[in-house]
Amino acid sequence: MLMVAFNVNGSLKTIQKLEVTDLNFCDESTMDYTRIRFASNFQKTCSVNLRRLIGTLPDEPLLYDLYLNYTENNLNLLKSVPVLIRNVFAHNAVMKSKFVCRTLDWKVKSSFWFQENNREKWQLVKRFFLLDTYTDRNSTFRQRIYNDRNALQRFQSIRYAKDIELIFTISNDHSTHPNRISIPVLKIVYGEVNITNLNEKSFNVFLDFRIRITFVKDYEFTSIFDVVLSTLLVAAAIISLFRGYCYKTRQRRQFYDIDIFFKFVVFLCSNVANALFIYAAFISIYVLIIIQTQSIVKILLPIDEQNLIEVFVYVAVALKTISVVHLIWQQSHVDIFLIDWERPKMFDHHPKNHLDTPSISSNSKQVTYDGVSAWRNYFVANEWLKLTTKRKFCFLLHIVLVLFLIVMMNLEHPIIFERVDSPDETLRIGWGIVIFTSVYLSQRLINYLFHERFVNNSVQQFVDVCSMANVSLFILKYETFGYYVHGRSPHGFSDTDMCSMILQLKREEDNICGHRGLLPSSEQQTYSFQAPKNL
Repeated sequence: MLMVAFNVNGSLKTIQKLEVTDLNFCDESTMDYTRIRFASNFQKTCSVNLRRLIGTLPDEPLLYDLYLNYTENNLNLLKSVPVLIRNVFAHNAVMKSKFVCRTLDWKVKSSFWFQENNREKWQLVKRFFLLDTYTDRNSTFRQRIYNDRNALQRFQSIRYAKDIELIFTISNDHSTHPNRISIPVLKIVYGEVNITNLNEKSFNVFLDFRIRITFVKDYEFTSIFDVVLSTLLVAAAIISLFRGYCYKTRQRRQFYDIDIFFKFVVFLCSNVANALFIYAAFISIYVLIIIQTQSIVKILLPIDEQNLIEVFVYVAVALKTISVVHLIWQQSHVDIFLIDWERPKMFDHHPKNHLDTPSISSNSKQVTYDGVSAWRNYFVANEWLKLTTKRKFCFLLHIVLVLFLIVMMNLEHPIIFERVDSPDETLRIGWGIVIFTSVYLSQRLINYLFHERFVNNSVQQFVDVCSMANVSLFILKYETFGYYVHGRSPHGFSDTDMCSMILQLKREEDNICGHRGLLPSSEQQTYSFQAPKNL
């Protein structure tokens, strides 16, 4: 792009290649121009000292034109870059009235917003200025030699470009014109400083300034996001209806009542939260992959759905909180019954002679019964409480591994983040999901393939404890639905000494006794059941 400068009389002054420094008022030491690259949005906000700004004034006021130079059919062509003065409508509306009230200010902002978003109402120009000291200059001012304090008398007001945005629109035709841009648009918002209201002490006031380089592109896959969201929400509703029907069946209800409706609402909250989480993860990871692999610009950051993703995450957390509260209440109302299959042992004592009875009945046997100890029930209950606190993965190890990858392995800022002006929230969410999910799946895979098979399987160990203790377990999740752990010992008893217990295990190892399962010749010991209502 070329930048052409004119004086107020229209005479040509300079023609030069456009640089960001030509439109920038910020301190050069705070600028990082390596962030400026194609298809990467750039933004810089700073505060400019008024005295320093006046010190950069040229000898005479300058007006500028921008031109886009390009090649077509081996010809070098130029096209003028249109300029949109964003606050020209608001400024004109204010100048028409001497009294600006809140109602007028609201109307001005509404008109400004309407004009900004309605391209048909745009009034484009081709020439602009960066600093205007010519319009409101003091005509009676006389320059004094060796006096730098006369700026207060030199100008009455100064107009400057406080917000500059250069917008490039990228073509959607990737097959014939990849990475092709249309004529850019320069948007400017002007600010005004009244010099007459300043004194020497307040002359060092700081002015806000912002410069932006924005790339715009219409996505052809936006409809994919809409289809995914609609599909997930419909699936959440269907799954909630199915779970509500299953709850009605498990409770042996003939009609739908308020309890079933409440359960359906809770199921719907949980499933909608899952759908929103999946949608946010899908978009974040999809954008992360596209940005990482694209050679032709297909997507620009930040995406339009970024704010929507944040809202969905907040809504999903709120809905999931309702589901978790209901889950805690449900687990606290589960009924658990321990069934002890152990029978009392019968002992025959030595015969006793009753000398005062000469009949044959004087020689008799005394039969006693030994009670069943309760230690096995306590042991099973204790193991059940331990089992309820276990997870299928180690949460502490999971957090340590995630922090190790992020901090120690320096994966917090991957190479992909260097391609954008600032770390995008969508990329952060996607990258966090990738790391968190990778560590989680790795733990589950190692746990399933190695730990549960060769080291420790907590659920199977609990079932073995029930068989060794000859105690079964009923877990009633609902009134008529629950789970059953068949812990009846195939040996018929377990209240014995350690030597007998070792012999029992040896018999099972040699397969010379019955099986532990509920059904004959079966090892299945865990079941879900539906009990009658009169149970």
